[in-house]
Amino acid sequence: MNVFQKYLPMEDEDYMNDRQLEYFHERLFQWRKEIVSMTDTTKSDMQNNRRRSADILDLATSCIRFNMDTGNMQRQRENLSMIDVALARMDSGDYGYCILTGEEIGLRRLTVQPAATLCIEVQEMLERNTRMAGQRVATPDCLG
Repeated sequence: MNVFQKYLPMEDEDYMNDRQLEYFHERLFQWRKEIVSMTDTTKSDMQNNRRRSADILDLATSCIRFNMDTGNMQRQRENLSMIDVALARMDSGDYGYCILTGEEIGLRRLTVQPAATLCIEVQEMLERNTRMAGQRVATPDCLG
């Protein structure tokens, strides 16, 4: 039985206690493992599907699939980077706290996005400011 089946972080516990840290470490580790596996599969598929076709429609389909796979792999690399940052923050004792304000990120947010580095208030403010400016700005929590 893994840690997800036997424990769920609760708000009435001390924030970022040993059990919570173990829980989130396991979630991040499992997520990382899934991404690496999916990336390996995608790479293999891309290598196996590198064939030339005389049919223009098959060639177009192959190009579209290649572009989609490349984009997905880039997003997964960004997710891996976010996971690695979160794991390093665990080692330094900063995990679970906003990198800008030092406030608690919160269990609910971390349960949904275990690699989050910003509290919800800061993330929403950045997103609001980005929308008002009419552009997309990559922040640590919206890379993927």
